[in-house]
Amino acid sequence: MKHIFTIHSPLTFLIAYSIIKLKKISDSDAIIISSGYRPTIELNCVKRSFQNINVSFFSKIKTWNVPLAFDKYINNLTDGQEFIAYIDLMAMYQRILISNPKCKNFNFIEEGSASYSKPTNIDVITHAFRKVPYRYVKFRDFSKSLKFMMRGYSLRLLAMSYFPGSYSHFKDIKYYCLSNDAYPGVENNKKIVLNLKDNLELTSKMAINTYLNNQIIWIEDSFTRAYGMSDKKYQKAILGTINYLKKNETHSKIYLKLRPNQLIEQSLVYNILVEKKFEVEALNNELIIEALLTNSNQCLLLGNVSSVLFYAPLFGHKSLSMFNLLKEKPKTVFDDFDVFWKNIKKI
Repeated sequence: MKHIFTIHSPLTFLIAYSIIKLKKISDSDAIIISSGYRPTIELNCVKRSFQNINVSFFSKIKTWNVPLAFDKYINNLTDGQEFIAYIDLMAMYQRILISNPKCKNFNFIEEGSASYSKPTNIDVITHAFRKVPYRYVKFRDFSKSLKFMMRGYSLRLLAMSYFPGSYSHFKDIKYYCLSNDAYPGVENNKKIVLNLKDNLELTSKMAINTYLNNQIIWIEDSFTRAYGMSDKKYQKAILGTINYLKKNETHSKIYLKLRPNQLIEQSLVYNILVEKKFEVEALNNELIIEALLTNSNQCLLLGNVSSVLFYAPLFGHKSLSMFNLLKEKPKTVFDDFDVFWKNIKKI
């Protein structure tokens, strides 16, 4: 029996690896399909995703009937054997995967802070089709839906719920997560809570052997940029956070985790910290912050709404957010995301 994991981030990779070790799945039976993320640790079981392989125009024509082409891709990975799937999301490729005749069961793995949110409307439950309208007002609206049908997606595939909680009544399904707060609405007896500290050999490598104890780590995120907020408003929130630090902390050094591919000179946080006479050390951008946190002790994390702030307390750290210091921000999911703020203090 093969075991197939779909991942898209360092966190989902760490969780997949933890499940493999927990269930003692052999190297020959484990398959990790990675989409949009390449693990920094080389493992033979990690495979490129179907969508990452078939990116050229010729490949898209060759795999025009996506479900059938994806079945062939899975058959090659498994040598035609039956398998159990562990999926991070119920997006299109996951739907094809779990409806494969050789799939004998499927489970969910925590994929980030979204695993802690509740569905509040039908847009959430049908998230995979958020660009498809509910009414065909224009031909363009109709063409978006027609594209799915022409590429082989059946009505049954299209009708499947995106929301993991929709499948909680399946008899043997399990939800692998880092906290019982994950997957609200799912009974706790279906959840298996993992401890990433059980795999310190792996996390040490992913953290590039970096360990921090009783230090301050500032996490940059893209919230203000994503919502079109001005640097001036962001700057005021940063200054407010610095004032809080000066009143409540004695540290003069800040470890800064930049966004992926962000240059140090592009960081407003870095420039202001240096101006205010803080010693700043940018962490290696190849370092996986979740792995660092599992190896470190009693650090203080600062930021806005990065999922890292949410996970830090689960690993024994404290988190502070400048969210309330950002004035005139648009209403977002974080305003009513009670579970997200359960262990994060707003300045």
